[in-house]
Amino acid sequence: MKLNFKSDDSVQAAKRLIIKSNIGDKNEKLHSLPEAFMILIRGVGKENLDNLCKELTTYYPELTEEECYNLTQGEGQIFENNPKVVENVIFNCANSCLSQGKHMGNNEIAGGTINTSSWISHSIYEAQVAGTLAQMLGLNKERAMTLAILHDFGRKFIHTFEHVTQGFDELVKLGWENEAAATLTHSFINGGRCANCDPAEEGFYIDEQGQPKWEHEEDKDDVAKFLELYTYDIYDDILNISDLMATDKGIVSPAERVEDIATRKTPDPKNRNYFLSEFINKMREMLAKAYKNNEFNPVDARLSDEEIKVLFQETSRSFFEAYKEIRTR
Repeated sequence: MKLNFKSDDSVQAAKRLIIKSNIGDKNEKLHSLPEAFMILIRGVGKENLDNLCKELTTYYPELTEEECYNLTQGEGQIFENNPKVVENVIFNCANSCLSQGKHMGNNEIAGGTINTSSWISHSIYEAQVAGTLAQMLGLNKERAMTLAILHDFGRKFIHTFEHVTQGFDELVKLGWENEAAATLTHSFINGGRCANCDPAEEGFYIDEQGQPKWEHEEDKDDVAKFLELYTYDIYDDILNISDLMATDKGIVSPAERVEDIATRKTPDPKNRNYFLSEFINKMREMLAKAYKNNEFNPVDARLSDEEIKVLFQETSRSFFEAYKEIRTR
């Protein structure tokens, strides 16, 4: 599936983000985490927020569920009087829903197998993982969580893989350009357009040196071109890993998540090992940084399927243990 931007504003925003990434100028102040969550749920229907609204009535017993829904949309006298306080209450209530094993809403499709608010749950869990990884690395926890909460912004509008560019387009429209890159980078580890669990794009292949290549320049879509020029920072790396650890039901090891994805998607053999090897290297690099060890052994994507699989499982296990240790501190 080709991933292309929908407007010239998005094209120009992507160019600016590339320049900032290459000169190391990506530390602009972001919106707050509660404010980002409000943007995430604004426009979401009440049927997908009814559990959140019920939870809000425990904090605002004088309000009906309908009035609490209006709060989630940034409306009502209480919100207007003190928006920052209300934003914090709403985000805390959303986390409370998850701690009770509830999604934000009860609406389901596909014979009761898919909750239509599950993408919001996934986003909150991803923010939790990202915050812990930032803490592990001595980084800005709120920055990591804010980027993570918005990484799937496009799923508010569309649930195909095009949510990547849809989210970017919509955040750029809102003036949230500094946060928008997260919608493009979270799915592609180390900037690899086909370094993910989806089937490889037409024209993509791995060369004899184990490097990703494209047969023809015209095979590349806008996201592929963006990723080739954009320089990842540690927060982009955190998004890559946290996206593979956060489900819509909780937090699991990267290996568990890959096994789960494999039950729903059949990865293309030519990019599966590339994806897994890149992920191994990123986890090893992050562990080395966390434990002040600058050396780690990169994995070659040309290893056999079985060798890559074993190394991925071993590295995933070590990484998840380190994550849990930080989480319980």
